[in-house]
Amino acid sequence: MSFTKVVRVAVVLGGLAARPAFAATADFADLADLAARIEYGFYSNEPRVIDAARAALERSESKDSSVAYYRALAAFRLAQLDVEHGTDPGSLLEECLKPSTSDKAATPAAAEAWILVAACANLAARTAPLRSLLLQRRRDQALSRAREIEPSNPRITLVEAWSLSLRPARESPEVAQQAADELRHAIEEFGSWTSKQTDPPDWGEAEALASLGEILLARGSTRDARDLIERALLIAPDYDYAVGLRKRLRAAR
Repeated sequence: MSFTKVVRVAVVLGGLAARPAFAATADFADLADLAARIEYGFYSNEPRVIDAARAALERSESKDSSVAYYRALAAFRLAQLDVEHGTDPGSLLEECLKPSTSDKAATPAAAEAWILVAACANLAARTAPLRSLLLQRRRDQALSRAREIEPSNPRITLVEAWSLSLRPARESPEVAQQAADELRHAIEEFGSWTSKQTDPPDWGEAEALASLGEILLARGSTRDARDLIERALLIAPDYDYAVGLRKRLRAAR
């Protein structure tokens, strides 16, 4: 089952009740559940849900790289919400700046780990101006490593769009256009991409759709914006950012 489907099941069933502590040996069902909670917490703007999943992952003594990956993803998602709320993410980004894989690994899972490092480095560069050049270099190195392993992964293109701006609709027309081109490319890649992993992480597509939707909405292209925003909400029905954009669409009628 893809993590997108897991998120939908969690939302429909209200599956946020506490479960037994995460086992010392990584159990796939528990890991999939915690991954879904992380994504639900991010999309619904409920950091407490991510915190609970993160705490469960921290209790695990497993050395499985997947556990390390989702610990880092939880930290990244919390940092994203902090930045969106105008608060300092503190040490959260430091937690995901180290890849949850060896430098020599060349698997699809390793590519995902490097993409997450790049996303964290990019966000950190925007919150720590004095370290921005170093962090941008870290981002570019991580993206290069991911591209060597799995060049078709759409999250690479998404992070490249984020490198231009986290909210491109608020930028100059030139920057917004560059970001829109990257986001369109990422959306196309998400539509045609099939991961070689059995059950890969499943974040990024809703963000790409909603972000491009916001750019088009700012330009007055409401019909195209509506299509993108509704597609984002099909993937993540409680996506707070996309819900807000849909309200803006209705007000613009």
